Amino acid sequence: MVPEVLTTALLLSQGEKLEPLVKVELKNGTICQVALEALDVLLVHNEIVRFERSGGWAVVGRDPLRNREKGPVYSIPERRH
Repeated sequence: MVPEVLTTALLLSQGEKLEPLVKVELKNGTICQVALEALDVLLVHNEIVRFERSGGWAVVGRDPLRNREKGPVYSIPERRH
């Protein structure tokens, strides 16, 4: 059985909009292409191991990711007190 979040993400990827697709590797080892909106859904639900960027694969939990609402998220410690 396919988890509901994966079904939702796949439906988002198959929509009529010609949105750029991103290659992702899911936790179950499946490699597929999803729309950017679907990528966000899968990231929020922790279903992605890695996804392809222009500079190569970004590994979730290792590489800095951006928050689509707040802009870039950096793995640099906060220095303000």
